[in-house]
Amino acid sequence: MNTRIVLCQTSFWNVKSPPYTLAMLTGALRSKGFVVVPRDYDLEFHLWAPPEDRHLWTDAWVPFWMDADKVTELVREKFQDFIDWCARDALSHTPDVVGFSTKITTGTTARLVAERIKQLNPKVKVLFGGPEMWDGVEKYLTPYPYIDAICRQEADVSFPNFMIKYENAGGVFQPEPGWAYRGADGMITDCGEILQGPGVEDIPLADYSDFDFTRYQEPNTLTLLLSRGCINRCSFCTEAPAFLKYRYYEGRRIHDEILHQLKTSNVARPVRVAFNDSLLNGNLAALEHFADLVLETPIPGGMKFGGMMLVRKHMSDALMHKLARAGLDNILLGMESGSDVVIAAMRKKFDLNEARRIIRAADDAGIFLVLSIIFGHPGETELEFHKTVSFLMEMEPHVDVFLLNVLQIYAQSYLGANPQKYGIDFAGPEGWQSDDGGNTQEIRKRRQAVARALLGKKARDYGNFDPAFTLPTITTAQGGYALGRVIDFSNKADGGSFVGVGWSEGEDWGRWSDGDQASLSIPVPAQTGGDLILRFEGDAYVGGHKPTLKVRVEICGEMLGEWFFRESDIDRQSQGFWTRETRIPAALVEGRRQVDVVFHIDAPVAPSSHHASDDSRRLGIGLRRLRLSAEGPRLH
Repeated sequence: MNTRIVLCQTSFWNVKSPPYTLAMLTGALRSKGFVVVPRDYDLEFHLWAPPEDRHLWTDAWVPFWMDADKVTELVREKFQDFIDWCARDALSHTPDVVGFSTKITTGTTARLVAERIKQLNPKVKVLFGGPEMWDGVEKYLTPYPYIDAICRQEADVSFPNFMIKYENAGGVFQPEPGWAYRGADGMITDCGEILQGPGVEDIPLADYSDFDFTRYQEPNTLTLLLSRGCINRCSFCTEAPAFLKYRYYEGRRIHDEILHQLKTSNVARPVRVAFNDSLLNGNLAALEHFADLVLETPIPGGMKFGGMMLVRKHMSDALMHKLARAGLDNILLGMESGSDVVIAAMRKKFDLNEARRIIRAADDAGIFLVLSIIFGHPGETELEFHKTVSFLMEMEPHVDVFLLNVLQIYAQSYLGANPQKYGIDFAGPEGWQSDDGGNTQEIRKRRQAVARALLGKKARDYGNFDPAFTLPTITTAQGGYALGRVIDFSNKADGGSFVGVGWSEGEDWGRWSDGDQASLSIPVPAQTGGDLILRFEGDAYVGGHKPTLKVRVEICGEMLGEWFFRESDIDRQSQGFWTRETRIPAALVEGRRQVDVVFHIDAPVAPSSHHASDDSRRLGIGLRRLRLSAEGPRLH
């Protein structure tokens, strides 16, 4: 093949790790012989921007990137030179075709770069694809003449097919299901939908070989897919039309692809695999087989993984624990409601008792759990809303983060296509309301605000919360800690609210101590009912430079224990973390409102002192998770 293709990812997307879509399309197109150059302009933009503007790449600014007028204004005022640089950089690779991966947060910057490319070289063909293209003929192809074609479905197979036909026809677009294009006469040809998705066996491996993982914020994070589509068809889902039927990789394929990516990319170890599927547990047999393979043949350097899950009755507690042993350490559970009535209206297929069991099983297995909730679905009356709030408060000790959303309705969803069935007046994604006036945008935002106040630091909203509805935060257990809850000290959780002096900033796994002492303060009830157990899970900076680390544990002014960490310890967990515990006598904490913990580190060492790296922190213990409880289950 002679056609040269540049693939572009623009802002805002993800500067933590390389974009999977570009890697996936690179692999698919190269497997057919095309010359492909992937370019992550989102990462380049983040590095280009001055430090005072880099907050724009945080989750709180997602709504900003969804506003085309605000993004365009920002670019015109401050970053037009960057847009010009992107266009010239893409053209420097002498492409025949430039493709853009577009999402709701990237469409505006993609258009600005595409427009500049066409100004500089009108002969280059510009293609757009991604979730934004379901109605791309109306939103992109028709109004913007600098876009030549759009792909709305199954790009990993249909994009190579479209390009093969293009090349065979001498550089002229030809019909391909899932595509629409502008002809030489300016007329638009819509090729219709793909009626049956390809089998996953036809999809080549993603190709990350062009990406330098060291330039990203999380150089050990590798994004992959283990399936296509979803076994459900939720009422609000916008992905189902694009992915057609559910298809999944067998466990062996998943295991082999991870090994392949470790060999062909410079992703750091231990690798963290982020499965970016609609759901991780769509095929439980394949998922369990993958876990078995990992336990039988561990991933070199170690592995953690996570992704989105549904509540499924066949997801047993035993399987949850096996997955945790294989490296599963984070789940986003898409419940969306704590009301049986609303769950049924959403077209979901589970009951709340199964949800309770799975949430507790994940907590008991030591898995970081994010629970996703959507407020305002048709059928959510005040009574059903209160049922959801009651469920959330019941599950609060077992959940690490609550992701609180208000319902947005898009035309391609089942709700958007059937507004009369649900009794709603569809006036755009956010402005819709029920015919009886009982479900309005204001009501939905107020419900989100109530849950946000009740859940306090565990609540997340990705910037879609309206400050006008702010309520005072309500905390539990006299300060936000309920006995028995696992505290996660990574940068994804609320553990930072418990740390005192002597700690570094949180990282994706936890945080290091820095210096001779590191302290914690944990609020507790005045009556604990007996002795408490402090359970620690984490790392220790030991090795050839320091084979043994001694840590003395002081609690409420009393030395209660000594922990030793040795490089050769046989009790070290397979995933690279130690567990330790110390008993706290009831008499020591009786009547106290707070347990103060001080770790005394014996001779901490800076990696720079023995040329391991340029890190000058004096490292001792790495605190991943901690639990303060009465007698009960261990962290694992």
